[in-house]
Amino acid sequence: MTLNGHDDVVKSLMCWDKYLFSGSLDCMIKVWASTEDGCLESILALSGMTDSDVKSVHLYELPTFTDRGRLFAKQEVQTLQIGPGGLFFTGDQTGLLTVYTRLAEKWLRRAFSF
Repeated sequence: MTLNGHDDVVKSLMCWDKYLFSGSLDCMIKVWASTEDGCLESILALSGMTDSDVKSVHLYELPTFTDRGRLFAKQEVQTLQIGPGGLFFTGDQTGLLTVYTRLAEKWLRRAFSF
């Protein structure tokens, strides 16, 4: 199936529960859901904007979109991956890999970078 709905290159896809999330260079995150006839349809579109001076990622809790924090990087973050045991990883344009872990009181903490 080919999904059409972004105006630029799709850089990330994520399945969560019964939804598919797509993120694109058009600064949009779209949420897709299956219709009764089995097709995928965009049910929500979140618009953002890029700022070359700010190297950060905002984190939101789903499905409420509660603000859960912000990650800062030396250069533009190129990838963000969820790992086992509450770990997640970011990689920026400098080649720096940073590992984070979730904490109840702060929600996240940088574990180490290399």
